[in-house]
Amino acid sequence: MKFIDLIYIMLLLSMISAAVLRFSKSFIELDKRESELSYQKDSISFISQSFINTCDGMGFPSLNEWQKSCKAMWTLDYIAWADAASFLPVKSGVLLYGSWKNNDLSGEVYCRPGAYPEESYGLEK
Repeated sequence: MKFIDLIYIMLLLSMISAAVLRFSKSFIELDKRESELSYQKDSISFISQSFINTCDGMGFPSLNEWQKSCKAMWTLDYIAWADAASFLPVKSGVLLYGSWKNNDLSGEVYCRPGAYPEESYGLEK
């Protein structure tokens, strides 16, 4: 084997190694981003659907319990709910509003309570 053949082989191996390292770095970044998006999707889905279920009387025993549980489960900096009529014109009935936020995610949801008794969510008549 000639010395020049050895140099070509070394050059080829170094190019392949560099390509594999670049691919690995990209793959790790994509995997991290996919995990973040999955976390956001799961949390937004759970928080908003549990708010709607609680408004319909099927989820948590009360919206205060929903608030405490979601704050603990998803390590939220802020989560609250209110009657949307306090900041939004509502034509008829009650419209409830939920909002949450932390460094990675934020969201809001609106719901008209169904079978949920008005006394349970603590709004004044």
